[in-house]
Amino acid sequence: MGNPTPPPPNQVQPDETPAERWVSRLSSALAWVGGVILTLMMLVMFFDVIGRYVFNRPIIGSIEIISCFMGLLVFAGMGVTTLRDGHIKVDLVTQMASLKWQRLMAVFVHVLSALIAGVITWRLAAQAVQNTADGSVTQVLTLPLWLVVWIMAAFSLMLVLGLLVHLQRHLRTNVTKVGDAHGR
Repeated sequence: MGNPTPPPPNQVQPDETPAERWVSRLSSALAWVGGVILTLMMLVMFFDVIGRYVFNRPIIGSIEIISCFMGLLVFAGMGVTTLRDGHIKVDLVTQMASLKWQRLMAVFVHVLSALIAGVITWRLAAQAVQNTADGSVTQVLTLPLWLVVWIMAAFSLMLVLGLLVHLQRHLRTNVTKVGDAHGR
């Protein structure tokens, strides 16, 4: 839809609200957490392969560790990807619509996306409550699954916040222009 290039990370925009700055900083911190998780995951995989094929002694429970890290990694990166507008978009249909309809569709997509992300966050939190009550752990290492799911739920909240920030920015910059577009 002809969106301008997103600003570099951690660069304060003149029209950025304090809430937007807070969400931006928090999502950047989660991106760093995601980088640490990815590094740890690669180290576990590396030493597991070396142990397995060189010393015939794999890391016990490496699959469980990597599985937990993978879930955390996915949710740690969603907020910053959303804020930086890094998700893949296919706008073949929207390009054919008038500017007014493009803007209205963008509002609809932002609202729908925030609602769906909210449901995902809610269900993750509900699963975390259930896992906490059950004391769910992994089979081999007895890692606390409840803790992993709580962290995933917290991380997924950043996706919701990122979508709400995008919706707020879109409404602030484009809704007043809908009347000016006159269907062009």
